[in-house]
Amino acid sequence: MASSHDPELLNAAMRSYVHTFSRQDLLDAFLAEKELEDQRQGIKSYLYSLLKTAEDHLYDYPGGVPWDSDFEQSYLILLRQSHPWIDSTSIERVLSFSRWLCWHEGLNRNPKDSFPSTITTKPAVRQS
Repeated sequence: MASSHDPELLNAAMRSYVHTFSRQDLLDAFLAEKELEDQRQGIKSYLYSLLKTAEDHLYDYPGGVPWDSDFEQSYLILLRQSHPWIDSTSIERVLSFSRWLCWHEGLNRNPKDSFPSTITTKPAVRQS
C-alpha cells in the first residue's frame, strides 16, 4: 500500500480533485474507490497545502497577476520547489485552477486575461 506522501498517489489524487476548480466530491470518490480512508487526511493535507500556496501567491501578487511568460515561469518554480512531488500533468491542473481563480476573483492585471478563453465581455445576443 502506498503511503499518503507517495508522489504517484498524490498526483493521481490531484488529478481527481482539480478540474479547472477543485471538486471535493471527486476527490472523495477517488479516495473511496482506492480504499484510502486511512490516508484521507494525509492526502488532503498535501493537496490543500499545494492549492493554498497557489492561492496565496495569486492573491498576494502586487498589481494583479500578469500571466506573461515571466510570471508563469516563476510561478511554476515556486510550486515545484514548494511541492516537489507534483508532476507535469498535475501542475497543468493547478495552472488551469489558477487561471480560473484569477478570472473568477478579478485578480488578473489585465481584465482581458480571462479563463476560459470562450468567456467574452460582449453581451449575449438574444435570439427571437
